[in-house]
Amino acid sequence: LSADDDAGDSPRDVVIPEGVYFRIDTACPALADIRVRRAINLAIDRETIVNALFGGLAVPANGQIITPSTFGHNSELEATYDLAEAKALIEEAVADGVPMSSLTVVSRPNMFPRADELAQVVMQSLTDLGYDVSLKPLDTDAWVDEILLKPIPEDRCALIEGAAGAELGDAYPVLRTYYSSEGALAPLSDPTF
Repeated sequence: LSADDDAGDSPRDVVIPEGVYFRIDTACPALADIRVRRAINLAIDRETIVNALFGGLAVPANGQIITPSTFGHNSELEATYDLAEAKALIEEAVADGVPMSSLTVVSRPNMFPRADELAQVVMQSLTDLGYDVSLKPLDTDAWVDEILLKPIPEDRCALIEGAAGAELGDAYPVLRTYYSSEGALAPLSDPTF
């Protein structure tokens, strides 16, 4: 990230090893299909979010929660915005019987600057895909106790706003927490993976 210092001198580099994400409840039948999750990924315009909400003082995520300053980051991955392709994937999934249930965006207001606005932008992205979407803002205690940790209820169809920190500069703690079967925040469990 690049930011001006308070004295108005030349820009200085500021590295914040934290990635903002929306965890998808994959146990929900409407979100279990990979085409739906790909469509959601394609429907979020990261460049516009960075510029409109964060004044260009962030780096768009490229399809991973590992930030560029963290060992283990893959700079070759890309995340593109393509609403037409996203809608086509949803149409294909629905034609194959995937339900279009209501979705909830769960936010933790003031978790980071502009977190509330980001949740609203993601809601609009889901609405653009044809979903009926509601917002559920929660304080920190409720967010942790009711939403964040396992078990994930199969009847909940939500995208949960969060931030993954790699303050130690190594991806391992983040990957283990979010992607391993025993990870407290991992929505999927695939022991082979």
